[in-house]
Amino acid sequence: MKVAVTGTRRGLTRQQRHALQDAMLLLIERPNGRELELHHGDCKGADADAHEVVHAMLWPRIEAHPCTIESMRAYCKGADIVHAPLPPLKRNHIMVDLCELLIAMPGGMKEEQRSGTWSTYRYAKKNHVDRLTIFPDGSAKLEKGA
Repeated sequence: MKVAVTGTRRGLTRQQRHALQDAMLLLIERPNGRELELHHGDCKGADADAHEVVHAMLWPRIEAHPCTIESMRAYCKGADIVHAPLPPLKRNHIMVDLCELLIAMPGGMKEEQRSGTWSTYRYAKKNHVDRLTIFPDGSAKLEKGA
């Protein structure tokens, strides 16, 4: 299963981090759990936090999709593949197009306009991709794409 993450540049709250760990454990314990791939945008904040969580769990494959805004890059260590940098919106669409599940970890409790996280979420919804939203308080909402 291919999983992409998107989230706030402020980084994950403690509650989001715990909820993400729980979700990742559930995925890795499933049949074919060793065939998992994580795709992230290699940005400071939630991407780097998610990379750290998953890398510590020894996920089978991690792919970083950096954006062209150099100051936003986290340069996460240990990714199996680091793709060529692309503009943020294009990069986010590619990650969604590749994945079966998008995990969105926004900085607030409700959807916002002019937010890369929510823009990526809306693109996944439009393209019928399953979405797991993990809110700052650790609560989560799973929505099926179909």
